[in-house]
Amino acid sequence: KVIFTTAFSEYALKAIRFSAFDYLLKPIDPRELIAAVERYRESLDELSFQPDQLRNVLENLKAESPTEFRLAIPTKDGVHFFQPAEIVRLEASGSYTQFFLTDRKRFIASKGLGEYEELLKEHGFIRTHKSHIVNRLFVSFLDHDGFLVLQDNSRVEISRRRKEEVLRSL
Repeated sequence: KVIFTTAFSEYALKAIRFSAFDYLLKPIDPRELIAAVERYRESLDELSFQPDQLRNVLENLKAESPTEFRLAIPTKDGVHFFQPAEIVRLEASGSYTQFFLTDRKRFIASKGLGEYEELLKEHGFIRTHKSHIVNRLFVSFLDHDGFLVLQDNSRVEISRRRKEEVLRSL
């Protein structure tokens, strides 16, 4: 597992977060360092570090365009790599996140939904509800009940609080 400490710009930090366990912006806040170490300790039962994950971090740092980014998704089987365009939607599942992909495969990631919201925002993803993030490319229509219907025929709830923002972004 890798925790980056860096003075890089916001853009570089987003690239690193695609595959890093965590990152800390310099100057390092001791509370953030303690929190990162605690998260690391809690994750010791999870997967051990994968060399492919480090390679993906380095590729994301060298990427010249956001379309070159690949998201590393740690699961119980290993680390899976996807471009954001392959992801239809994400759904919270307790402290885990379920990924629904274009090929109808599903993966459960060992990180919570909030970990992915900022990372995917610049790739056309919208937070519709506390439990859902969707890829705008796959939204078919808004039904009469106020749910988004996606191209895979799934229905995703829009919270009242987020409705205006979601409709504006579509």
